Amino acid sequence: MPPPTLPEELHLHIFTFVELQDLWLSIRLVSRSFNRMIESHIKTDTLPKFVIGINYTLGSGTTHHWYDVRTSVYLSFNAIDKHNPQYALFNNMTVQPEPFHDRAMEKWNRIANTGLGAATQWRVQLRSGNPRTCEMQFVKLPNTVLSQQGAFCDWKELLTAYFRACIAAEPVANGVMELTTPASLHAAAISYVRGAG
Repeated sequence: MPPPTLPEELHLHIFTFVELQDLWLSIRLVSRSFNRMIESHIKTDTLPKFVIGINYTLGSGTTHHWYDVRTSVYLSFNAIDKHNPQYALFNNMTVQPEPFHDRAMEKWNRIANTGLGAATQWRVQLRSGNPRTCEMQFVKLPNTVLSQQGAFCDWKELLTAYFRACIAAEPVANGVMELTTPASLHAAAISYVRGAG
């Protein structure tokens, strides 16, 4: 006998008790309905909390010197691209150090025109306010496209790279990494329904 089907609202409530990386990397892959629910939930509630950043030097030419000023450019999530919903626009740029903002933007425009290599390390941060959430990771985002207005990032690639890096960075307790499995999630849902009924 197949397990009883739970209403979508109950699944969404149960998902709030599951770590984001487990939702994205494991549970989302269980079924089409889980995929749809989790992608919609994360796209609406979690993706807007992401900030991506990149570091580069402000020196001219291809040779970098120790005395070249290094800058960091951070971009906040703006919106899912209407024409290509696979991509999210990150803009609202913040440049550090601030006194080099104009030079940093000139270099940004040059980089946007020539493109970035696939091996570029992006600084990705989830600003959720949850202390259990992995904060910042360095990941490769080879499908990210720079423009003068910001960066168009494949948001599924971003989430997968970020959450994989978070899991790789987690300490392992007693030699065992605890991940919520789809079977344990389903069992928890069934016991919740039975207890509520």
